[in-house]
Amino acid sequence: MLHTGEEFNEANARVRELTLKPLEKMANREPLDGNDLKDLEASLPIIDRIIKFDPSTLEGYALKGKVLKATGDFNGALRVLQFGLGTATVDQGNYADLVRADMYSEAASIYSMRKQYEDAQMVLGHAIRLAPSDPRFLYESAEIAALAGQREKAKELLQGVFAIDSDYGRAKTLWRSLREFE
Repeated sequence: MLHTGEEFNEANARVRELTLKPLEKMANREPLDGNDLKDLEASLPIIDRIIKFDPSTLEGYALKGKVLKATGDFNGALRVLQFGLGTATVDQGNYADLVRADMYSEAASIYSMRKQYEDAQMVLGHAIRLAPSDPRFLYESAEIAALAGQREKAKELLQGVFAIDSDYGRAKTLWRSLREFE
């Protein structure tokens, strides 16, 4: 258990040190190696201590969900994300909404990996409502629609992405892919 703000800050620094590179790799869709997984596993007890120190914050739950997902514990990740979304009491605002949207996005990616596309779309709908000007969530929704064979829906969602960011590279790639199959 952390007892002081200084211990909390030290724990956060250690978690950042352990998770920064592996989470960057995940964001870039690069494979994780054994050292990455070892670092992520080592971060989990520290993240738990951070959550116990301040259970009302979203960031601890969001990070733990990402780490569990990265280590292959999808059920654990979903439990943590859902618990954090349901219990954390961080003030409303743009930052908190973005953290919540990211948490919904993580859950949606797990549902998508399981081919539970309807659940993934429902969860991403929450992310889109929380962060309507962030094109990532519309893109992810388009990607899931494409995986589910809903090409027209995917194209509509991509048009929304382009309305926000006309130069969104991954969306352009998906658009070209969808156009090739017409």
